[in-house]
Amino acid sequence: MVSTLLLGLSLAHAAPTTLAACTDVVPPLPAGMPEVQKRVVRLETAAGSGSGVVVSPDGFLLTAAHVLSGASHATVVFSDESRVDAQVIRAHADADLALLRIPKTGLPCLKVANARQAVAGDVYVVGSPGGKALTGSVTRGIVSGYRERESWVVLQTDASMNAGNSGGPVLAPNGDVAALVSFKLTGIGVEGVGFAVAAEEVGRALGVQFGASTDATIDTLTGTSTTTFTPPEPVFTNRPKSPGKPPRGNVCADVDVGADPFTGTKSLHARGADLFELDWKPGEPAVFTAFLPMTGQGSTRLALDADAYDPGGLTLDLLLADDTRIHLVSVGASGRMSGMLPVLAARFEVPVDVAEAVAASGPTFVRWTLGDRPPVDQDRSARQRDRYYRPMFACLAQTMR
Repeated sequence: MVSTLLLGLSLAHAAPTTLAACTDVVPPLPAGMPEVQKRVVRLETAAGSGSGVVVSPDGFLLTAAHVLSGASHATVVFSDESRVDAQVIRAHADADLALLRIPKTGLPCLKVANARQAVAGDVYVVGSPGGKALTGSVTRGIVSGYRERESWVVLQTDASMNAGNSGGPVLAPNGDVAALVSFKLTGIGVEGVGFAVAAEEVGRALGVQFGASTDATIDTLTGTSTTTFTPPEPVFTNRPKSPGKPPRGNVCADVDVGADPFTGTKSLHARGADLFELDWKPGEPAVFTAFLPMTGQGSTRLALDADAYDPGGLTLDLLLADDTRIHLVSVGASGRMSGMLPVLAARFEVPVDVAEAVAASGPTFVRWTLGDRPPVDQDRSARQRDRYYRPMFACLAQTMR
């Protein structure tokens, strides 16, 4: 059986804008590889790591959208292990491309190719398979062909690529970025079938073009506007007069609770299998990211509706075991992969009273609603409540207190 391994997803609405083009010239490969490696980066997020490449001296980088897993920021790690925070500017789920920016100018960069590479011609894949230990790894192969995947052009290659290569460049012999690593085929009898999003799709997917200088309007296009969305407060109904108690024991056993070494302030990240994630930092709302697998007809239709990704687009109703009902409104959503499964990842802000209610009595049932569409319902088992929801929400409430 052959399966597709996505090396998963995110959505963006991008206005066309011009980025300063890269004018660097690197020696032909493989001799120029040391110069190339300075321009290829490792990306780190709470969900894992991947690769990327600097494509503009004004601090713009390209990667695969699924590397970001819906994050708005990522840490960029250069070949000398220097680190800088990057803002996610735009991302496109279907194309699996994303644009980031770091607050630096005059950066060494690589040009984005303006033409396809010859079939059977050499290409090089550079990235960080396995994370930090294998940063700057290089593999070599040929262009096996150009294919169409869901209306997007991808370059097929036999060059070795693994999960940490995601978002890293596939390079032409002159050092130009010919494509960005996206996914590969895996399975018995399958070898050397990898795919990368062709460079020609960068402009169409991300709404950018390369020119003499970066547009002055880029800041307003990247979300620095003062317009924000404030979700309504969660609505509780049927709350019991005597709520239950949170689970006993070490409720934070499977939760990543960090503390700043200087201030002692705590932060939290938890993942409840393929059901949800929790994130919290002091001074910020706690965020509950719920996953809706794109497997059923109803859930797939919902996930393909652009309105689902807008703040306020989705509502989620939790029916707890004690018959409490909690109504939440989303602050945004993205497409991503959960393991091998594509999911809609919707984010909901949860105050401490919601965390305490879920800790006391986890959900038996959740309902997703988008506008006047038929709702999508999901059952939750006793094991899911007791293994994930109750202890992790109890840890969240305890940490926030």
